[in-house]
Amino acid sequence: MEIYGEIETANQMDIVPAEQVIHWNNGDETRRPAGDFEHHDVHSHWHWENLISFQLAEANNPNDPYDPANTVVGSTPKVTFCLLDTSRIPQWTGSRPNSSQYRNCNQNTQGISRGWFDTYSANLYGQWIIIDGLPDGLYWVINETDPSDLLLETDETDNRIAVKIQITGDNVAVVP
Repeated sequence: MEIYGEIETANQMDIVPAEQVIHWNNGDETRRPAGDFEHHDVHSHWHWENLISFQLAEANNPNDPYDPANTVVGSTPKVTFCLLDTSRIPQWTGSRPNSSQYRNCNQNTQGISRGWFDTYSANLYGQWIIIDGLPDGLYWVINETDPSDLLLETDETDNRIAVKIQITGDNVAVVP
């Protein structure tokens, strides 16, 4: 996945249009609008907007996280990210670059290479849902990638994942 925007010469207050760059096997390239880049003051670098959204839903249906009967009780705005090759996928069997191709958040091109991933820790600023005053109970944490459908993908059906959790007082536990 590769995203391009003219961020190297932009003012930090600017919103910079982004393009998805698709490299085809025959060597051709396609560019298409893909939202925007914005400068993230807390992290002091540029992020691509709208990569992921997080929701917390009351598990009224404990067997189906996507059932509309599950009431959303918290959410984040669509989360922004700097896209980098931070680690190689250990079990990857396909071809991939031997070294990271995307290494800097302040260059015009950001991305994640085939066979690589980008890791953000849970304690990094902006990676949470505020749950003050939420009663104890069973909930779904739902993560959706590309929630605004900005990217052309080969498979649009694998963009959501959910984890069931139990909140009891100040404790949170994953429920199998």
